[in-house]
Amino acid sequence: MRNLRPIPVLLLFSLLACAELGKEACEQGDWLTIGQRDGSLGRGGEYVERHVGNCAKYDIGVDRDLWEQGRQQGLRVFCTPQSQYQAGRDGKPFNEICAEENLPVHREAYDKGRKYYTLTRRIEMLRAEISDLRRDALASSDPRTSLAGAELKAFMLRMDIDILLRERQKYESP
Repeated sequence: MRNLRPIPVLLLFSLLACAELGKEACEQGDWLTIGQRDGSLGRGGEYVERHVGNCAKYDIGVDRDLWEQGRQQGLRVFCTPQSQYQAGRDGKPFNEICAEENLPVHREAYDKGRKYYTLTRRIEMLRAEISDLRRDALASSDPRTSLAGAELKAFMLRMDIDILLRERQKYESP
């Protein structure tokens, strides 16, 4: 097997992250790299069956042992507090695939990221509400009266946003 530089490996990971394997990938059979990618994405051991099914269309077998070896390597990337924090911050569900003894630390990092995500979504909703208030006030039959009320509501919403922004700072890193 040839050595791949880090950038092409990352490019390969990003290209294959969601796509099913095609004939070329099955023929190349770089099962270690495919397993590494799958592990770094937190995929379980049963995921190999997807590759088996895809490659069977081309009468090509899968080296399950090599894939699993790569998956275990990839799990070392996935199973870190930083990775779990990022998953929470991205709004992804918690994945319990990592070693059980590390789950409390990973859950804590994930929960912190998830709190950041939740606060960010709330801030975005309040900002959208402010935009809607202004738009609706300007479209009103009496824009002066409506605009004054909208500005007061918008001011209160901005105060809420400021509170949420300060709260969110607590969760900016794992």
